[in-house]
Amino acid sequence: MSSESIVACLDVESLSAEIDEKGYVIVPSNWPDSLLSRLRDALGYACDECEKIQSRNQVGQLINETSLSGAAHHLLPFSDVFVELLEQPFYFPLIEHYLGGKVILNNAGGFINVGQGRYQHALSVHRDVRTVSQDYGKQMLLVLITLDEFTEENGATYLLPGSHRMPEKPTDEEFIANSVRAVAPAGTLVIFDARLWHSAGVNRTARPRRAITYGFTRPFFKPQFDYCRALGWDNVSKFSPHLQQVLGYFSRIPSNHDEWYRPMEERFYRRGQG
Repeated sequence: MSSESIVACLDVESLSAEIDEKGYVIVPSNWPDSLLSRLRDALGYACDECEKIQSRNQVGQLINETSLSGAAHHLLPFSDVFVELLEQPFYFPLIEHYLGGKVILNNAGGFINVGQGRYQHALSVHRDVRTVSQDYGKQMLLVLITLDEFTEENGATYLLPGSHRMPEKPTDEEFIANSVRAVAPAGTLVIFDARLWHSAGVNRTARPRRAITYGFTRPFFKPQFDYCRALGWDNVSKFSPHLQQVLGYFSRIPSNHDEWYRPMEERFYRRGQG
């Protein structure tokens, strides 16, 4: 099945309504094993490189009292395959429908759950936005891509249905009693509102459980990382219009008046970005 046929199969309105109600949906993909293998290799490399940078900057062991082992943040500069993943656009109509317009990449991270470290050591119930109120509404949609099969035994993610409307954090007991597990084959997309309370499970197997998570927001939200600068201002011409949009090239901030006063097709902040 091609990406185009998957698009035809996706009922964007129904899936968006499901996220509205439950806070998440689980969507299969037809990505080839070769792509998933490249992503697994690239994630391993990114984690190694991040550990080197953390050690060099003396932040390698703990941030906010959690280990960084097995985690990589802002993946795109480490391998072209992470950018290539954004060229698999079949899920973008759903993201744009749910968030109400054009979107950009806010963050891109990955983790290797091997039974130890930040994401793996114990239940850690959290959500991925800090400011939650009716005034702010929908802020971010997360796309978790499973690079290995997710099972209960290897720590498949816990999701608490409807908790994107809960202002207060549930107790661990309430969370476990009412959550569901994202049990799914490799190559599955778990798409959820960043307000949803969720947690990685404990990997009780000898094999790694790997995943990548991309977070998307409307363009007027400040991204966590300057992907345009990291990938290069001069590289914009080699990216498709879709990639330029998602990477934030159409919602940049001018730093001088020559960058502000540009022809329409060269403006740093384009029309339609919100």
